[in-house]
Amino acid sequence: MKYIVLSLFMFFGSFSLSSQTRNYDQELVYLLFGLRFDEAIEVYGQHKDIYHPFTIDTYNLLTSVHLNKPDSFLRQLPLYLENYYGNIFNDEIIPFFRSIYFDRGDDENGSKTVEILDSFLLKHKEEKKQRQEEYACYINEFNGDIYELAELRNITLPNTPWHLMALTWNFADTIMDFQRVDMDIIIERDVSTDYLLYISPFNGTFNGELFYGGIQTHIGGFTTKEMTEHKDGGKGGIFSRWSHDHKIPIGLEYVEMYENGLCESAGYEGEFCSVRRPYEWTKGTYTLSLVKEETIKFKGKPHSWVCMMVTDKKDGTVTRIGRLLFSGEKLIWRNDNRAFVEIYGFKNGIRRVPEAAITFQRPMISDKAIPLTGISAYQPVSDAGELNTNTPNCAYLTSEGTNVTVHINSDVKYQTKNNIYHVIVF
Repeated sequence: MKYIVLSLFMFFGSFSLSSQTRNYDQELVYLLFGLRFDEAIEVYGQHKDIYHPFTIDTYNLLTSVHLNKPDSFLRQLPLYLENYYGNIFNDEIIPFFRSIYFDRGDDENGSKTVEILDSFLLKHKEEKKQRQEEYACYINEFNGDIYELAELRNITLPNTPWHLMALTWNFADTIMDFQRVDMDIIIERDVSTDYLLYISPFNGTFNGELFYGGIQTHIGGFTTKEMTEHKDGGKGGIFSRWSHDHKIPIGLEYVEMYENGLCESAGYEGEFCSVRRPYEWTKGTYTLSLVKEETIKFKGKPHSWVCMMVTDKKDGTVTRIGRLLFSGEKLIWRNDNRAFVEIYGFKNGIRRVPEAAITFQRPMISDKAIPLTGISAYQPVSDAGELNTNTPNCAYLTSEGTNVTVHINSDVKYQTKNNIYHVIVF
């Protein structure tokens, strides 16, 4: 049986540990939750001086099972739950602990484990109900104003935009000749245009040229490539790319708009060009697609058009958002895709974050899943004492298989650590 484990690795201050160190933690956690104890013991012995507290506590807890020390396991389990439940993992871990002794044929210690889990979950449920009641009081008093809530909790908020959660799908291989990629997103409730929310399932590079794309609650841009008239467009899609070095301006000859489309070329986020188009998305399931189209000669070299489009799964309607031109006849997409959920400002003085849940499904090519080596997420949480480019702690993750859901709301929480890493094991 496979279990879904949502693991957070939290590091003090700005993240400074090497990726090699992080991989040791991940490797050991994978082995432990896979019940591969002999391998885990060997790996732990080689690197035991560098592990983080969560990894060490998990090792001590689970190796007690392997070493036939149930008293030690039962003694450690309550504190382990107190320390990490709701912080590093949620309900996904409970069936794992419930079955760990039953699967070994040890019904006596299995029953004792269940008693501990049931007692803990009852206490946690009561505490959650109390927090919800307190939160309801805050919302009634402050009408959801995230800055007032933050001030009440002595939290200093950074400037927008806020990347509330950033996800990464690591591909098993680089896409050497890109033709098309699709991603389904599920929006569980409608989001008003009173908010400035960006749902971006595509972030990558074609031949080293950075791009992103997605849908927003409130797009804006110029109605013509002369950029003389700026217009707000309401809900819509957006597709942008940057110049190769982000420093040399890139003009609107790299953009193709469709009916009612908008565009922009600017340098306030690095030199980029962008195409946008109104699209009235609501709650529902949508397929966002990037599709390579014709290759042309441009500035004496081959360039290829890539179109972003949105398909409403309710009725199959396809809407072309716009096209961007990338250098090369073959487009190479390096071996990952990133996504994010972002608050990019506030509108009409409404300083609230919407209640929303957005599920990202894995990237696909022609109805075939792209082979993955892993899925991870990154949440750059702000320290209460500093203004920086990080984000408030008002989002969390759940996962089911390779489907990852980002939940957001205005209930900003205090967090002393600047970086939270999630590893989704599927």
